[in-house]
Amino acid sequence: MKEIIEKIKELTANDLKHKTKEELFLSLIEEIGELSKEILIAEKVYGNTYKKPDEGPTGESVDLFICAIAMQFATENRDLEQWEMDKITFHNSFYSTTNPIYIINMIAELLNPNENNYLKIASLSCAIHYYYSEDKHNSKQEFINYCNKKLDKWIEKTNIKKD
Repeated sequence: MKEIIEKIKELTANDLKHKTKEELFLSLIEEIGELSKEILIAEKVYGNTYKKPDEGPTGESVDLFICAIAMQFATENRDLEQWEMDKITFHNSFYSTTNPIYIINMIAELLNPNENNYLKIASLSCAIHYYYSEDKHNSKQEFINYCNKKLDKWIEKTNIKKD
């Protein structure tokens, strides 16, 4: 997980050469919207039953995680301490049985550009991923693999050289 966090830090530093922190925040909000849409489809909420998922909640939860960590670095440009990384949980018995619509509402309540709640948002995105994961035992590794895949795409798009 440390490697993923480091990749996000590097990519965020590059993005901030081309975007403002406020524009990055809007990307975070966009990802929350995309995840919300996928949850509405997955939960077959009235008015969404005919829609087809794009990436599904697992894919969109990874996007939200990446954006939340990017905002953490945009807000505080420093390395995350181990205790901060430990705040990012992949399994919590409460969240694994909690309706993801409720979790999205919790995320929305945390949105405030003047407060740094980005690690909490990242953790809640992991909880949503876990909720929808078909293989709960390997959910964390699945999440990490998906993150790496998406980060490699981000690197490719921004022409940052891989180590």
